[in-house]
Amino acid sequence: MSTSLDTTTADPVRGGAAHRGQRSRRRRSGRLLRARLLLAAPITAVVSMATFWLASLSPFDPLAAYLGSRFEKTSSAQRAILAEQLGLDDSWIAIWGRWIRDVVLHWDWGQSRSLARPVSDVLADRLPYTLLLAGSGLTIAIVLSLLLGVRAAWKPGSWTDRCATALAYSMQGIPPFVVALVAISVFSSVLGMPAGGVSAGGADPTAGSIARHLVLPAFVLGLSQVPWLLLNVRSSVISALGEDHVTAAREQGPA
Repeated sequence: MSTSLDTTTADPVRGGAAHRGQRSRRRRSGRLLRARLLLAAPITAVVSMATFWLASLSPFDPLAAYLGSRFEKTSSAQRAILAEQLGLDDSWIAIWGRWIRDVVLHWDWGQSRSLARPVSDVLADRLPYTLLLAGSGLTIAIVLSLLLGVRAAWKPGSWTDRCATALAYSMQGIPPFVVALVAISVFSSVLGMPAGGVSAGGADPTAGSIARHLVLPAFVLGLSQVPWLLLNVRSSVISALGEDHVTAAREQGPA
């Protein structure tokens, strides 16, 4: 009886400590998110500068991409005039400066020569499908990790635990593109499942066609994220089950 009273009295204290710990973790997560967002802008600037610098070292003439099949028919004098008009004779840092100014002030990302469309339009068309694929893959990874991780942590050393951890460690060592190639060779080539796109044969996409074409890429993306999520869930649940207040509650049984 005295043990039960002592445990009951200690529970609010442990509960308050756990609540403070959760708030502390949320604050740390918020600080980490703000730091990552603040770092995103300078990192993007540095990466874009490096891209422009490497492009300036390339022996490939940008006018060839700009003119396409007309490049060979254009005289040297016409090429020189066009290069001056486009600012291609300027230094790479000046070209990058104009590009970043247009991006920041006018949301003008330039022109896609391969698609003959503004880059901002191309990004706007593809961004919803990219977010849909990323969200679907993350959802699959979270669901699988929670189901397998909690089950494995509930009975450490069980058959489920051994299989789940072995799968996680094995998947960690396999690059995602290898998983994608295996999935394409098995499920797409043999079973005929769509491996990409949003519709068949250039037809207008519908909800059904998008769902069918999403299954295989989303599962491959989700499986590539499962290992670290599953192992973290398993470790967190095992740690939580070993806490004093959890052990005391399990020993007391149902109220």
